[in-house]
This record gives sequence, structure tokens and C-alpha cells, in this order.
Amino acid sequence: MGSVLLRRSEASEAVLSEALKIFPALENQDSLTGAELLECRPELTSFASSGLCLEIANQVRLLPESALFSIETAAGNMSASKRLKKADSFTVDLTSGKLRWRIDHPGLEAVCKACLRLAELDHAPLVFDATAGLGRDSLVLASRGGVVSAFERNAVSYLLLFDALQRAEHEGCYHFALPRLYFGQVQDLCAAMPKPDVIYYDPMFPSRSKSAQVKKDMQIFHQAVGFDEDTLSCARELLQLCRLRLVVKRPSDAPPLDLGTPAGSVWSISGGSCRFDCYRPGSLS
Repeated sequence: MGSVLLRRSEASEAVLSEALKIFPALENQDSLTGAELLECRPELTSFASSGLCLEIANQVRLLPESALFSIETAAGNMSASKRLKKADSFTVDLTSGKLRWRIDHPGLEAVCKACLRLAELDHAPLVFDATAGLGRDSLVLASRGGVVSAFERNAVSYLLLFDALQRAEHEGCYHFALPRLYFGQVQDLCAAMPKPDVIYYDPMFPSRSKSAQVKKDMQIFHQAVGFDEDTLSCARELLQLCRLRLVVKRPSDAPPLDLGTPAGSVWSISGGSCRFDCYRPGSLS
């Protein structure tokens, strides 16, 4: 783990300040090796063994560490060269592409039906996204009127999303309140916050289909962040922290999580290749 896993160059003040909270060792140096990174965040073992580098620059991005730069010696002078093509790196973009199309073409998507259609409420639903990830579902829920707080416990994923939200706010292309992002888990941070009407939980899971194709940029992201191994225990904890509903995103061919709820207190909304299982709190057996 002697190679560079984290480096900073030209970054916005807000992003750099956030990075220093998570990786205080960057205060006095421009890069961290694997061993130094794990001293700051021991939970990032998946990232430390991924062969990737997190670059905190004008955009926070993941890229193959070995191709970040090369050192060449010519006439006694060393120079750093070789920049990556855009396709070889990963950054979060909340203002263009398919996500922008989803925002600009209002319709009640399955995730919105599951999280926002609440007959019990006479106010905008307060939604906690317990696994913010790339921020896409959080942004869609916010665009449809949800008051969204997004939580991300993985430091790499958090910084990528924090940077993307900063850029989206700076560009001013959305005229609704963006999700508010927190570093950590709902279970650890919710005590001082209003109880949410809905908690949305989208654990990262490997594809169940051998033929499933994952885009190259998402392969880089999965390689760095890894998959959630504590899905069931987290879901059981989250069910007890919401007022009206826990929504769990699952592959369409995967069984529902057994949270100990009686028949009639669980229902599902289909979303094509995925499914949204809805659980009522206060009904644990």
C-alpha cells in the first residue's frame, strides 16, 4: 500500500474543507498512501486495495492510480505527465445526462410512489435517504417535493457526492431545495434531528445476473466503495427510526428482506429491474 491513494491539487474551498475533516492528514501534505489513508479511515479497506486514486481537484474523481501520472527523466529533469481520458475516471454529475432528463420530465417514478405518496400527511414528506451513494434518487425525490436529508457513510462516496452537490448549487440549474448531505449513518446522527416520515434504504448489492453489464465508470465506483454486508441488520434498525414507512430498494428477482413484520404490513412497488419494498414501523413481531 505504498502507492498514492488520495491526492489533492486545485480544489474549491468548500470541498477541500470537507476533505480535511475526513482526512486531517491532508492538512500538511498533498497526498496519502494506503497506510496513511487507513490511519485516517480504517473502514476504507476496500478502497485501499482497489488500485484506485481519489483526486480532490476542481472535480473530485476516482481514477486508476497507476495511470494518474508517470514520472519521466529527460536531460536530468523529472516531469509528471500522462493525463487520463474522461472515460478512464469517475466523477459524480448531477446536472446532465439521464438524471437531468428525469428531473426535467416530471412523472411519478416508482421511487417517488414508494417514498412520497403518503395519504397521512398534509405537508411535504420528510425523507431520509440512508444510503445516498451517487445522489440520484435523493435528487429525484427532492425535485418531486420531498424534503430530503441524505446520509453517506463511505468517505470516498461522500466526497464525490459533496463535490457534485456543490457544483449543482453553483450552477443554479435546479429551482428546488437540494438534498442536505451528512457524513455518517442515520442511526448515529438522527437523535438530534426531526423524526423522518420515510427512510429510503438502497444498499449496494452485486448483480445476481452473470450476464448483467455494468458501465466502466460504475465498475470503478463499485471497486472503490464495495458492497454492503450488513443490509439486514441496518434495515431492522432503520425501520424503528421512521414515523410512517421504510422503503428498501431490491433487485426485482431478489426476495424481500425478513424484518420480522407481520403479513399485511409489507407491500411492494415495481420499478422494472428493481423493486421498492415498503414496511410499516411499529409492527415488528
